[in-house]
Amino acid sequence: ARTRYLHLGKVALYQMSYTRRNKKDSTNTLPVCQEDFFKFKKSAPGRLGPPLGTDAPGTKLASSKPKGGASQGAADRRNDMKTIDLGGIWRMTGGGWDVDAAVPGTVVSALLAAGKIPEPYLGSNEAAVQPIFDHDYTFSRTFTLARAQLSGWDRAFLRCDGLDTVCTLFLNGAELARTDNMHRQYRFDVSDALREGENELRAVFASPVRCWQELDSPMGKAFASLRKAHCMYGWDWGIRLPDSGIWRPISLEFASTARLRDVLVHQEHENGRVRLAVTTEMERFAPGETELTLTVTGPDGACVLEETVPAQARTEQAVTIPEPRLWWPAGYGEQPLWPRPTPAGRCS
Repeated sequence: ARTRYLHLGKVALYQMSYTRRNKKDSTNTLPVCQEDFFKFKKSAPGRLGPPLGTDAPGTKLASSKPKGGASQGAADRRNDMKTIDLGGIWRMTGGGWDVDAAVPGTVVSALLAAGKIPEPYLGSNEAAVQPIFDHDYTFSRTFTLARAQLSGWDRAFLRCDGLDTVCTLFLNGAELARTDNMHRQYRFDVSDALREGENELRAVFASPVRCWQELDSPMGKAFASLRKAHCMYGWDWGIRLPDSGIWRPISLEFASTARLRDVLVHQEHENGRVRLAVTTEMERFAPGETELTLTVTGPDGACVLEETVPAQARTEQAVTIPEPRLWWPAGYGEQPLWPRPTPAGRCS
């Protein structure tokens, strides 16, 4: 069996090719998340911090833009998408502590930075830090939004790339959502919850020890039913450190008219060519015609192909790349990297 890869940035699109009596079957399906492959161009004004998921250099794989000068609707409607990074220094309270906490970060990283606990990986300190996991902790921060930052957008979302694990979110004093999975991304509509001026965001994390002790699990150890990295509860190669916190970036996203919600890329390799079947799902917020542009750029930076079609709630496109440069394991050939897509299209 041979493995061939067609790289697109961080994610490898791959093909398993099996040969038996000169007959080949080489089909593979790979689901791809919207954030890794399809983005709208972000605007610079109004950011509170560095941009989340800053677009890497390279050309674009897909974009969505107005069709034939379609009407914008309101005169002040924005045509792009804006991201405001909510990372930075938050405040963490719980277990009798009230300390600054860097986000992305966790309870342990905050207490270590504040000098409240010893390094758990040294000596017998693992046992000394166990009591901190019996408590609930709250991460909170305030941020200010000007009227200009809020106007002209159809939707505002709170995007949470990683919440570990049992968490209740509050925005401006009202409960926004409850989460229980550290392995997934969450996106919540906060269009009606944000306000001009000061806003407060709180993330309350329940004790990861108490949570699994309260579970009625049919799978042996109770923590096996909690969508949390199980090695945090101790393994033969690692210490017991059931941490919690905002362990990945958190941000606000503002969008107009529509956004690309999901993408599925299906590959079929045959006779020295690859056929890409791309299925795109779009979420629409306001009326208006849009087009979807699929652009594939080769490892050398040259445009391999580009195709534009009317955008629907679900759009299917199929393109063929002749003689694609494939990624091979070490010793079997070259490893060309196909640039990560950075769409610059707009949607109005």
